[in-house]
Amino acid sequence: MALGYSGRSLVARRRIKVALSYVTGAGAAFLSVIAQDTHGTALLSLATSAGVLAGVSALSGYSGVHRPRTERRTSHLKIPSRSEPFVGRNEELRSVAAKLRLQEENSGALRVCVIHGMGGVGKTELAAHFAKSRWDETAALVWWLKASTYELLTSQLLELAAFLDVPGHESKSVVLNRLWSRLREEPDWLLVYDDVQDRSLGPLRSEREDLRPFLLPTDVSGSVVITTQVINVLEKYDIAAERVGLRQLGPEDGLALLQARIRARDDGTDDAEDTRVLDELGSALGWLPLSLVQAGSYIDAEGVPARDYLRKLRERPSIGADADATIGLAIARVVDQEPRAEDLLRLCAFLAPEGIPRQLLRDPRFRPLVPPSLRMLLAEEHGFSKVTRLLSDRWLLSVSRSRQGDAGHYSMHLQIQRSVKEGMDDRARAMWSQTIVRIVEAAFAEGAGASSGQAADEIGRERLMPHVQAIRRDIEEDGAWAVDPQGDTAAREALARLMHQAGDYQEHRGVYQRDVLSYYAHEAWIRANGIGGDRERIESLLDVARQKYRLADLEAAEKECGSLKAECEAVLSSCPLGEERSGLLRLYAECLLLRADVLRERVKFAEAEQSVVEAMALFQEGGLEWRGLDRARTEMRLGQIHRNAGHLSRALGHYDTAGALIPLQDGEEPAEHSLFRAELVFCKGILEQDRGNLEAAEEHLRSALSRFPPNPDSDNFETAQVEKFLADVVRRRGETTRALARNTRSPLARLRLSRSAARQLHEADRLLSQAVDQHRKRREAENHKYAACLNKRGSLRLAQGRPKEAEQDLLEAEAIYVTAYKADHPYRAKTLARLGEVLLVAGPAGRKVTLATGDECDAKEVLDMAERIFVSRLGPCHPVLVAVYERLARCTTDEAAAGALRRRAAQIREVTRSAEG
Repeated sequence: MALGYSGRSLVARRRIKVALSYVTGAGAAFLSVIAQDTHGTALLSLATSAGVLAGVSALSGYSGVHRPRTERRTSHLKIPSRSEPFVGRNEELRSVAAKLRLQEENSGALRVCVIHGMGGVGKTELAAHFAKSRWDETAALVWWLKASTYELLTSQLLELAAFLDVPGHESKSVVLNRLWSRLREEPDWLLVYDDVQDRSLGPLRSEREDLRPFLLPTDVSGSVVITTQVINVLEKYDIAAERVGLRQLGPEDGLALLQARIRARDDGTDDAEDTRVLDELGSALGWLPLSLVQAGSYIDAEGVPARDYLRKLRERPSIGADADATIGLAIARVVDQEPRAEDLLRLCAFLAPEGIPRQLLRDPRFRPLVPPSLRMLLAEEHGFSKVTRLLSDRWLLSVSRSRQGDAGHYSMHLQIQRSVKEGMDDRARAMWSQTIVRIVEAAFAEGAGASSGQAADEIGRERLMPHVQAIRRDIEEDGAWAVDPQGDTAAREALARLMHQAGDYQEHRGVYQRDVLSYYAHEAWIRANGIGGDRERIESLLDVARQKYRLADLEAAEKECGSLKAECEAVLSSCPLGEERSGLLRLYAECLLLRADVLRERVKFAEAEQSVVEAMALFQEGGLEWRGLDRARTEMRLGQIHRNAGHLSRALGHYDTAGALIPLQDGEEPAEHSLFRAELVFCKGILEQDRGNLEAAEEHLRSALSRFPPNPDSDNFETAQVEKFLADVVRRRGETTRALARNTRSPLARLRLSRSAARQLHEADRLLSQAVDQHRKRREAENHKYAACLNKRGSLRLAQGRPKEAEQDLLEAEAIYVTAYKADHPYRAKTLARLGEVLLVAGPAGRKVTLATGDECDAKEVLDMAERIFVSRLGPCHPVLVAVYERLARCTTDEAAAGALRRRAAQIREVTRSAEG
């Protein structure tokens, strides 16, 4: 494995992605800003090169799957089992249907109706009844989605995608994008988003740093019904929707619901007395449907008179409309009948309220992790079924059936979970919290719920993610045991492992990077409190630092790396020779190399080089196995640092050294070596582009492209990196060809060259469109890498004669860089230099644009700003300044000033030419 990435990380084992992150780092280019209209020398072509620090993600990409529209119809109804009868909501039912019909004028838009009201008021029942009516009417796709958390809703949408045979992909974002495309082919579909909470649909538009995908298909024609307690839940997302409000039932309808839940029997009272008692009971419960149903179910199942139930209810400490009183009575009675039911309730109370897999509870592999009081029940098929049926009859547990009719998943209302937890003392809460951590960690490690194969295994983990998130929330709220040195060590270790596994999985599936960071940070927090040894603690801190680097939080990442460096040195000073020391040395080297990446991104090239040199010194102690591929990759890193600094000859020297460290072998060579050669070709292609040797650059990049998997319809993010640079080279060659055509006197030759230039620009557009699309749809991981694509597309749009689009792309890129890297970073200056060219070409003279910082600038002011940033961060002789001075010369009518600027550009060319030898 390449030195610099943790061997335990799932992402680190994906060699192509890790390898490419060495090649181009996390940002965008410097040298690509040099003037397009410089003439003559290779150094002037150098000024047109593509990026020096162009970003490459270590994660897979995101691309829509384009299908021809067909008349497809999937007839399937998925809704929860409903209580019968449906009482007192006919007017609201008609209102939901009418409000969805009102929106049918916009046939291509999503139609949304929000059913809102307090908890327990019957929103789910109304939505389920409407969904069944809709299916009876249309026989179209009707699908129920639990939406109380973002993680749960994501998991449910992925299950819908699997049902619709949407092609799978490791990135969740890719699958969701494909799902929306698939829904465009479905007529008359209805999705029900049940129990939507604040932000469970995704980030608000104002939350620019939160780049998770939004979980409503807003640009797809279809119908959505949302149930929620948050009355303005969609207003926060700026989405128009019709609304239907629910309140408690009125006395007449509430009484009808109670009577319907209680079968008629002769208990010695007359009908008038029954009605009076039920009316009194309903009033005591505030006519809340959930409370009425639970009360009616208790009375019916136990065969007790309603007046006895009312007396028991009044004996409770309080009676409220939040269903706590009826829940407490139901739990107490169930525990009287079957004491083991209480333990099952306690176990489920610490999981997510929806989608509790039956296999998680019944799998023999996890049974030893359960307290003995519950272990026997989980082992008994008949006893387990009896208890779950008892809980279901009392409305304490809901059962969702599989397609075969078997019990597949269980659900527990949030209010019931809360009541169960409140009924436990601190010791009991800690014990059951620890129990569920052990079970979920074991299940996550096994990929529970999967049959075989990697894809199925990942689906199993996906179903567990809402429960992992529930565990994390519980630890945050009431998890003192997680950092208690006297606590359960095995449970704390399981919790640390689970947080790490969840972080790895989320990163592998292309999830929002800050969510990945939060899991790693939880692990580091636990290990910092005495769980695991030095190696495990340092690994967890390294994971945190790496995620901050990927999020472009460079100052924090540098600080983390500095602390890690000191800690590694302290631990190694007292660690004897052996396997443990070798592992710590490797972690130390990883820390130094990550620190070098961070320093390079912060334009601290000398310090970055020193950090790599320190890592290389560890090879002498690390043994022979460290001196091959690991050493070669480190030489490649040195080459990248020098390339970023503008020392292109030194960069090439390190690339050549890296290649010599992995000599060609007779016969079939290891796959890692073949991959490394592809990376090296890629690196050299970018370097030739920086040097202005566009023909050689194109040859190298096409060779690299042929060595990676094909891109079309494969969502291959790594191939997109090569396409991005190749597109820039092809664009530059197209512009050169077009300039030759303009200067050619022969009409036939001019026509031939013009057609050749058009073909080159068309190919550049095709290559870059694929790359931009994948970067855009993967931007929730690393938004600044999408900005690098926008820069290249801005230059291409200008070459195509589309300056307005070029300006839009560059302004968007500039805003991203200001957010990710601050206003004085060379990445932003690169964008400003390109934007200055667009303003010069598009005119009129003096026209101003508004930058992300609020500054209003014309072409000269934009270029002046770029020049100040470049000089302060890269020095006064960096090749990137050639383009800036050439363009500034075109901004002035003062010939003396213009001449001075051109001479300054010429001096930098000469310095660069001398350095190149």
